[in-house]
Amino acid sequence: MKQSFFLNLLFLVVINFSTAQVTEINKDSIDSDLVSKAYRFAFNTYNACEYGNFPILNSEIATEHFMKSYNSQKMISHCESIYKAYGKLTKISLSEILNNNSNLIFRYKAKYERIERFTEIRVYLNKENKFSGITSKSYWYNKFYEWNENATITRIKLDSLKKDNIEKTSDFVFNSFNCDKEKFIKLTEENATKGLILFLSNKELIEACEKREKELGKLVEFNLSEVLTDKENRILYRYKSKFYKSDKSYEILVTCDLNNRFMGIFRRDWFDEFYELNQEPKTNKEQ
Repeated sequence: MKQSFFLNLLFLVVINFSTAQVTEINKDSIDSDLVSKAYRFAFNTYNACEYGNFPILNSEIATEHFMKSYNSQKMISHCESIYKAYGKLTKISLSEILNNNSNLIFRYKAKYERIERFTEIRVYLNKENKFSGITSKSYWYNKFYEWNENATITRIKLDSLKKDNIEKTSDFVFNSFNCDKEKFIKLTEENATKGLILFLSNKELIEACEKREKELGKLVEFNLSEVLTDKENRILYRYKSKFYKSDKSYEILVTCDLNNRFMGIFRRDWFDEFYELNQEPKTNKEQ
């Protein structure tokens, strides 16, 4: 089982779309009623995450395939995770409208009460102006990326990083995987994002530590392998680690914002190549 304390929740894909070239549409050229319809659907869907009272769809306003996906347990579970980590949706603003030849894509910058950064919500309408999909992505990028893509990740030279930042992050790893609550790093607005402070409690750390130690034993070794960044939202520290009861190597991934404040920490199987969360090869069974 993965151990995760992350606010980098992956997007929900309600319906898959084929990759096609997109072109930007002048927002003023789209009927204002259609723009309002997409806005209300985006806001009301994610504003409903607290209670699960999603907008009701019918065949006049949504495709049959989308309606089945929208009313699925996957949507409910995703929304519950969004609310737990991000809190209530407070604001969305339409950034651009795109056309991929089969759908209009409405891109919204979204703000939640518990996190400081913007996320993205997308609404898809087909040529009949019926809802055909909705997705959310954990980070806002000005450039459009397909629903299964993110900004390019590049490696940072280790000798270009501040020694204090490396030491602080390594201490965070060690103390987060040590079940002594007296040694947990106190999260403040100086070293962690608001979302992580609200999301991660000592109780959760202890429970995860005890469960992990029962399965894998204590953390016996961890070494910083590389540091990566997308230059817009994230700095990623990858540690190759070993646990007492296992012969396997694991990755401990610490995500920080560009001010090097902690956003999350995650354990998964080790791969020499970096993969976004939930996009790892399925060759190994998760531990």
